[in-house]
Amino acid sequence: MSTEILKQVIVDTEAGFIEFARNNYQQHRNPVISVVSSGCLICVIWKDTLFVANVGDSRVILGSHKGKFKRLHIDQVVRDHNCQNWDIQNEIIESHPNDHRRLVEVNGKWRVRGLSEISRCIGNAYMKNKEPFTDASNFEAPLGHRVSLDFEEPFLSAEPEVYSRVLKDTEKFIIFGSGGFWKKITIKEAAYIVNTRPRNGIAKRLVMLAQAVAALERRKRYNDILQAPKSSHVSGRRVVADDGSRTDFHDDMTVIVVYLDKMPNGGVRPQIRSYRGHSNTVRSSDFRNLDDM
Repeated sequence: MSTEILKQVIVDTEAGFIEFARNNYQQHRNPVISVVSSGCLICVIWKDTLFVANVGDSRVILGSHKGKFKRLHIDQVVRDHNCQNWDIQNEIIESHPNDHRRLVEVNGKWRVRGLSEISRCIGNAYMKNKEPFTDASNFEAPLGHRVSLDFEEPFLSAEPEVYSRVLKDTEKFIIFGSGGFWKKITIKEAAYIVNTRPRNGIAKRLVMLAQAVAALERRKRYNDILQAPKSSHVSGRRVVADDGSRTDFHDDMTVIVVYLDKMPNGGVRPQIRSYRGHSNTVRSSDFRNLDDM
């Protein structure tokens, strides 16, 4: 295992998806695939070494106990590529110095061309490749995903941030979370909960807390989220949102917590407590797993 292997995995994933989107667009089977995107976070623990590759706004948080009093220390292992971060904004400005619309603020959030909150992702082919996704005279992106055709350089990238480190005895847990989760819960809040609460069901606890925050922001009750229609749906070339749907409260959330317990022989044995709040489809999540539990 190496960081180069993880880089290549994401390169191959992006190439495969772009080809899939191109075939669907050219053959008029499902042209909306050209505006579908996702973050991609890959983590491997190999021979006591943590390897991470990230593209998008997911985060990896490493919790450690340090010092005489074993105080909690928190590290964000790799950057998230959210346009609210100053360093990401500077990258976009430097890559498109002559485009005054490279960053547009929409509802208090900075977005690439007013469309994407993240600068790197898998997919969103129409913002990376003019041909064939925007040169065609009949191109019509779904409402909320439209971009003018006057760009020469790709607006988005699939280049991952990669990282590796040897795990130490002082490092106690890792939290992996998708962007939808970190929009509602801070790094410190998540780390404190994992450090102080029982392990059983910890990832579900984090997701439920994030949903409670989402409800509070909308001045709703937690049960209002659970009773809301579960997702938007895709109709033709347009993304149609149900009134008061779950996606109006929060984005899809995936959380995995790994505890780093020492084995007698000195190796690292991850104890995984994972909870998935999405379904493996090209459509929006219907969050069925949470209701089942």
